[in-house]
Amino acid sequence: MFSFSNRRYFLLSFLLLISSLLLAFPSKYVRGQDTTTFQDPDGKYTLELPPNWKAVTYQDGAGKERVDIIYRDRAFGLLKVTQESVSGSTLEAFIQSDIDQNLRFRPGYVYNGVEKFGGSSLPGQLLQFDFSTGGQPKKGRNYYLKADGQTIWVLRFAGKRDVFSPLRHESDAIARSFKLIK
Repeated sequence: MFSFSNRRYFLLSFLLLISSLLLAFPSKYVRGQDTTTFQDPDGKYTLELPPNWKAVTYQDGAGKERVDIIYRDRAFGLLKVTQESVSGSTLEAFIQSDIDQNLRFRPGYVYNGVEKFGGSSLPGQLLQFDFSTGGQPKKGRNYYLKADGQTIWVLRFAGKRDVFSPLRHESDAIARSFKLIK
């Protein structure tokens, strides 16, 4: 029969064993092993893409090569990266202008807030919002990364709300992996 001190010793030993196993065998994604490096066709930037994210290139109507980065299917998650030229504008003013001139006109637009975004090689902010397309609820996350006084890179994520909302850690990881090619 176990006494109280023996049970406590057994429980502590068991917890120590489990903790040791978790430290010895962390998940592959935490260690960054299953990521794929994507390089922009124009050679301007690179991104690390987690599993289930893939880059799809195509030519638009004007013959310019475009890239969409999708999560499993375009409807589940979509990333478009744009380079915006600004002159003397602050990051906050650029975000407010994007909201006022573009985002707030989307059907069902609901502002969810702006927060500072760190961990990237560039300083930035994250804007989150909800909207709808064709009656389907969507989630949007725009990462605004300031390269210099003239350039802001915008990583525009959008996807089905029920699929994309729990993927915040993945969109954060992709945005943090954004690196300019010098």
